[in-house]
Amino acid sequence: MVPLSLVLVMVAAAAVAAALFFRKRATVARQEVARLDTEVRGLRRVATGDPLTGLGTHDRLLENGVRLIAKHQRWGSGFSLALIEVALPGKRAPELKPPAIARIAETLRDAARTEDYIYRISPQTFAALLVECDLAGARACAERVRAALSSLPIPSGGGTTSLAVICGVAEWKKEMGTVERLLAAADEDAGAYEDALTRERALWGDGQVA
Repeated sequence: MVPLSLVLVMVAAAAVAAALFFRKRATVARQEVARLDTEVRGLRRVATGDPLTGLGTHDRLLENGVRLIAKHQRWGSGFSLALIEVALPGKRAPELKPPAIARIAETLRDAARTEDYIYRISPQTFAALLVECDLAGARACAERVRAALSSLPIPSGGGTTSLAVICGVAEWKKEMGTVERLLAAADEDAGAYEDALTRERALWGDGQVA
């Protein structure tokens, strides 16, 4: 007959072995989860980051906009959006080349406040989420950005030229409901600015427009 003490030792040893086995499996599982999480984060950065400029993309704009809306709903914190469209002058002007786009992005970073978010949402369109900024502040920011971009010398045709810059702004209002509607409001404002600029040019001529 096996002594009781030996049986107890054998049971204890089996329990320890089982605990060690399941602990090892749990450790492996945690490591696998951490590895997958790292890969997902990496893929997400690639998907929401512009490879040329390092700025956020349209998807990142929507994501951060939702966070700002939640902050607004909870704390009443306001924010605005500025839309910046850039191009070479002329109706048939070629698209801007990558070095010019990269320089534009750098200029936008320099002109923005540290708390603002900058995005490239299409090849020649940029946007900025302006934190704790009302409509008047957004217009002042947009004018500062327009002046900085307009002064950039852009290589063109063996020489240099200035950018055509159109800016539009909109302040977040609860009735807008979504970030896309905020973006649409800024786009509408940009269209109004462009129409006014066209009328001014027709009246005074290109050389008279600041």
